[in-house]
Amino acid sequence: VVSASLFPLFIKHFNSGEFGKLRSNYQNAFSGFLLFAMLSYAFVYSFADVIVPFAFGDNYSSAVVCVKLMFLSFVLFPTILLQANLIIAMKMERSDMIFNFMSLVIHLAGCFVGLYFIKSLDVINYSVLISFISFHILQDALLIKKGMTSIKKCVIAYTGIAVFIFSYQYLTTNFNPYLVFLTAGSGIIIIYLLSAPKLLLHLKQLKN
Repeated sequence: VVSASLFPLFIKHFNSGEFGKLRSNYQNAFSGFLLFAMLSYAFVYSFADVIVPFAFGDNYSSAVVCVKLMFLSFVLFPTILLQANLIIAMKMERSDMIFNFMSLVIHLAGCFVGLYFIKSLDVINYSVLISFISFHILQDALLIKKGMTSIKKCVIAYTGIAVFIFSYQYLTTNFNPYLVFLTAGSGIIIIYLLSAPKLLLHLKQLKN
């Protein structure tokens, strides 16, 4: 819903030459999307051991690891979607298509090469993860070139994601995973609520 609301706003600012507002909208939305992705990953990582057997039966308990790995890939998905909307709004559809194609090639190459040496479903999940990371980096490079973001902001984002994931996995392994989720989730929600007014203020401009 938020992504659908932001896309026409991106187009509006780009067509009117309001690049400062375009950059501000994108960067505020990026933070919100990233926090949502982290919260979703934390929930799945903490509760997959309960949800998967409950939803599909005890025979699928072994799929828990695959589910956790799959959702690791989707940590980047919301911001990939956001950046794709921005790139298309800036009339660079060709670049978006090229990035999609390159991501697909990377994924397929990773699957074929990986499965040749290791017969495991994890290979496919890791290939998806690598292709998503590659896609995101290609988008970042283009948006840096267009002045929508900076190398510093990208490094901070990737570092934050990596620190969060490794820290969360370590904490859930050594402490109660539900308590860890409650603590981390509360922190993420608080950060989001503090930053949300800025995003909502920008969205209201769409109605004006």
